[in-house]
Amino acid sequence: MDQGAQELRRAAAEAFMQAIAQLETTLQSPSETTDPTPASLNSTKQQPDSADLAFGLDALADAAADIEQFIQAQTQSKPPEIEEGGEMRDKG
Repeated sequence: MDQGAQELRRAAAEAFMQAIAQLETTLQSPSETTDPTPASLNSTKQQPDSADLAFGLDALADAAADIEQFIQAQTQSKPPEIEEGGEMRDKG
């Protein structure tokens, strides 16, 4: 794999990991980071607030859109002599 392709893969992987980390941060709340007490284990599960659920879905959709936009930008900027599948075209 040539150095340019390796750099593209590295940049894509880094952007993806940043998006995942941002999504995790967004979806976590302080109550989820503490250990549950025995009393809370016996209680019924609470349904997430509809506003929290909508925010989580919006954040997920935004992250997916960011990843898609990044991939499209990387695809459009790839060198023209490299075909789909990573094989070099014959220039002669």
